[in-house]
Amino acid sequence: MKPKRTFVTACVLGLALSWTAGLQAIDLEKLQKVYQEAMKAYQDKNYQVFLDDMLEAQQYFPNHPLLLQQLAAAYALNGKPLKALVPLNQTAAMGLVFDVWKNPDFRSVQKRPEFKLLMSRYEKNIQPLNGSRLTFSIPEKGLLTEGLAYDPQDKKFFVGSVRQRKVLRLNPDGRGDVLSRNEDGLWAVMGLRVDPARRRLWAATSALPQMIGLKPEDEGRAGLACYDLKTGRLLKKYLLPGKPENHLLGDLAVDGKGTVVATDSQSPVLYTPSAAGEGLDVFLKYELFQSPQGIDFSSDGRTLFVSDYAVGVYAIDRKSKAVRYLEPPQNAALLGIDGLYFYRGSLLAVQNGLKPNRILRLFLNKNFSKIDRVEVLEANQPAMSEPTLGVVAGGIFYFMANSQWGLVDDKGQAAPNDKWKDPVVLQINLEAPPSKK
Repeated sequence: MKPKRTFVTACVLGLALSWTAGLQAIDLEKLQKVYQEAMKAYQDKNYQVFLDDMLEAQQYFPNHPLLLQQLAAAYALNGKPLKALVPLNQTAAMGLVFDVWKNPDFRSVQKRPEFKLLMSRYEKNIQPLNGSRLTFSIPEKGLLTEGLAYDPQDKKFFVGSVRQRKVLRLNPDGRGDVLSRNEDGLWAVMGLRVDPARRRLWAATSALPQMIGLKPEDEGRAGLACYDLKTGRLLKKYLLPGKPENHLLGDLAVDGKGTVVATDSQSPVLYTPSAAGEGLDVFLKYELFQSPQGIDFSSDGRTLFVSDYAVGVYAIDRKSKAVRYLEPPQNAALLGIDGLYFYRGSLLAVQNGLKPNRILRLFLNKNFSKIDRVEVLEANQPAMSEPTLGVVAGGIFYFMANSQWGLVDDKGQAAPNDKWKDPVVLQINLEAPPSKK
């Protein structure tokens, strides 16, 4: 399980939202208590209480896919298969898939003739939607790749390795060298961004158990590293202290003036390099943040977009720091978004927290107050196994397609070498429509 995305249960426990009230703060402790009581009732096989508690919890976020799935299970276990099919069909309408056909909790549903219709909808959702093609593969196994950046001047790609704690500098064919040096002291390399005007490469780095050589005293530490693209040398690191507060900087954005803002999914806070030149300062602390991940500026730099893994997408007014939740269209599931990128009035989103993993394009209205339409650009691509982060360059979206997080456990134990595949970077032409294959 990846520490940056403990999504399946933690995001439900971490909800602090009220959907009907336009995402107003609610009693977080009460919601957590209700959900925990529901899970205890489930474990105790007290299914009526499980259903009652899930009905209460689901009121806070009616379109939360995982709450819908739990509610369906509660109905099924109480002998109400037709009611169970309602939330399951809602998840199907979102383009998602849950493995209900092999889950014994849904036996009463599986016996219903209507179950076949649900399965046909799920089968449609797992059909390949392939709008991408291969950019390159990296001939090195065991990297556990995360971040991706591109320098338009030197035409170089940069790839961050979580496991090997390094930054690769690659040609468009996937061959190249290692930019970082051992003495740079990087932890797991997460998000990467190029600042072309100032010839800088910024890297988010966090001390994670999945990296080689984690020291106990480094646990919970994170920071940003800045490299000079001309010399390839590390210029400076901006670090956060560790315990008692844990940090995990997963991604960052750079605006046209060189301002850097990074997301911390553990705090959860947005940070920026200190004006004093040491450490990181709080850019924004927002009470409803649960697990901020992807981040990007609008082209004019006035708006900052953040994807919260447990909630959806926020727009932040740069000047006032006002935060606005971007209401998704009906039947659009925008949880589990990792990477987020602004492109011509829309947002490109790498969604790896739901099944299937997808690449989405979110079309915004003119004042960036809501999401008008969601288009699926890529889903169920054979080479795409937990995509992570990407970069937009010249009308092309490049993204890390197969991070392979699942091959290293929380204790840092890695799968045998024969289980690993060469990391793959795919690309999508943003001006060409996706096609089914």
